[in-house]
Amino acid sequence: MNIERIFKSADFFQPTEGEPIRSVVTETQHAVIVAWYVKPGQEIAPHLHPNGQDTWTILSGQGEYYLDKAGNKQDIKAGDVVVAPLGNVHGVINKGDEPLCKTYVNLIDYCLLPASTKGDPTLRGLRLRAVDRRTLRLTKVNSPSGRKRQRLLLVHRLTL
Repeated sequence: MNIERIFKSADFFQPTEGEPIRSVVTETQHAVIVAWYVKPGQEIAPHLHPNGQDTWTILSGQGEYYLDKAGNKQDIKAGDVVVAPLGNVHGVINKGDEPLCKTYVNLIDYCLLPASTKGDPTLRGLRLRAVDRRTLRLTKVNSPSGRKRQRLLLVHRLTL
């Protein structure tokens, strides 16, 4: 079996107007590797991954890294390795004069929740999980009469 194992990160950085986009470098059943190109003034909003750790390697530029839901930040720059443990809020805003380019490694969890909705009663009972490498299943857990029932809300097939 011949699996590609070496990638040129520069081939995956995609400058865009508006919000920065994630570009998948490679994906296995265990992890996904992603490249980000964040222009000056652009932001990856604070968010969390409830089922996986996020590890960033900053290749160029600088930014302010979100540490928590309250919006506390710390400066990061080229050469830094930044870790957001399981369930920790993280994000970045590029406050510099040059693009912030980073790669990250994440377990495949596909469960990205905006940091600002944690504890929101409208999200209570929602479960998002990966059925396989490219299929998401969203269910709502209800507990009428003390018995748990799951109601299927959405099945989404990812095109990566």
